[in-house]
Amino acid sequence: MRPCQNKKGSERLGQILLDKRYIAKSDLAEALSIQLGISKIVPSVYMVDSKLLSKASPDYFFRNRIVPLSRVITPDGRNKEGVTVLMEDPLDITALADLRKIFNAEIEPAVSATIDIGDLLNHIIDPWGRYRVVDAAMLGKGRIAPTIAR
Repeated sequence: MRPCQNKKGSERLGQILLDKRYIAKSDLAEALSIQLGISKIVPSVYMVDSKLLSKASPDYFFRNRIVPLSRVITPDGRNKEGVTVLMEDPLDITALADLRKIFNAEIEPAVSATIDIGDLLNHIIDPWGRYRVVDAAMLGKGRIAPTIAR
């Protein structure tokens, strides 16, 4: 299934509808989730596995509007590892192929039900390109307070 594009450029129908305020971001996420059979999640900085972030540069994540969230065992019975990735465009086959190579795993795309991916990335990555995400193990041991510095 190819997404609809306008004749003047390569902007997708969903983005056009958002820009014209015919639909809300949550409506688009719901439609993509249903049509594509992918997860619709409410992301949090605490869902992000910092080990996954170390596999690519912050610029790569901003440029492609993606956030790797967690490693999972795929539910297809093959016990193959997968990575859940929050994507603005879950149909971007080039990004999906790159992500398979980067993480050496199957990619499980997901869409955000609430937050813009750029906003989430700004919470995860500081203006100097350093990651702000901390490991849950560090939080559990009390070494770091569970807050994100702004």
